[in-house]
Amino acid sequence: MRNAPGSGVICLFLLAFALPAVQAADALSALKSKAESGDVEAQAQLASAYFQGSEVEANPALALRWATKPAEQDDLFCVQMVAMIHFQGKGVKRDLPEASKWFAKAAVLGDANAAFTVGLMNDEGQGIPKNAVEAFAWYQVSKALSRDVSATVKYAAALEKKLTPKQVEAAKGRAAEILKLVERKKDELYEKRLAIMKAANPQMPIEELRKQLPR
Repeated sequence: MRNAPGSGVICLFLLAFALPAVQAADALSALKSKAESGDVEAQAQLASAYFQGSEVEANPALALRWATKPAEQDDLFCVQMVAMIHFQGKGVKRDLPEASKWFAKAAVLGDANAAFTVGLMNDEGQGIPKNAVEAFAWYQVSKALSRDVSATVKYAAALEKKLTPKQVEAAKGRAAEILKLVERKKDELYEKRLAIMKAANPQMPIEELRKQLPR
């Protein structure tokens, strides 16, 4: 689910948990130190550990704390994590409006399930006002992003029966706007990855790098 490549610190962190407890604790301490110093990748890994209860006691509040900065920088896994923590309200105050914002962000990063969730929240009024047009729009986005659309098609079809032709047209227009954002974000993240590769390989022509980094 991660949308960024791993780093050496993550590999060392994961390997350390196969070692005796003292060494694992040292690895966790080292990871915390990196996270506290502002290392975003370390923050993402630490958030994941606390979210999943991986070799540490699960702590949604700490997971939220460490996931927020990477999520703000478009780390899809952390965006999904922040959305789920707000949605579930385990260990933190449940905040459905905030969850819907983070699910929407995940959808713009290409997550079809997140798009479906935003649609469902609007469809059923889960923590946000019911909005059938917005719901239908997000269902359309989910269908466009996913290969398995059976569930989305079912909900979209049921909702479409309740909409007027004008509302359907408006929803499809809104979906098109969202999908443009998805493509724009995809291009933006691709260029960021390309820039990182160029910095690591300054002598290599940019077109050659593009061949090595398919979209």
